[in-house]
Amino acid sequence: MKTEQEKSPSELDTLAHSFERATGSFLTQAEQRLELARAMQDQEAIVREHIKMEVMKAARGLFRGSFKRACGRGAWDE
Repeated sequence: MKTEQEKSPSELDTLAHSFERATGSFLTQAEQRLELARAMQDQEAIVREHIKMEVMKAARGLFRGSFKRACGRGAWDE
């Protein structure tokens, strides 16, 4: 039987969930803006959105790696 602590999410789990939701939403919106920029053939916007997306993906990777080192498990499923 699981203890109460094992049942309820830890503060780190809550942080990971919140970070995943916020950054995932950001990436979804950036993808939509990128598609629009491509449709409009706006090269500057394409580059700008692509850079934003790659920076956020890198931040997510750093967070996942740090979380795994700290907790010994993944922060979320990808």
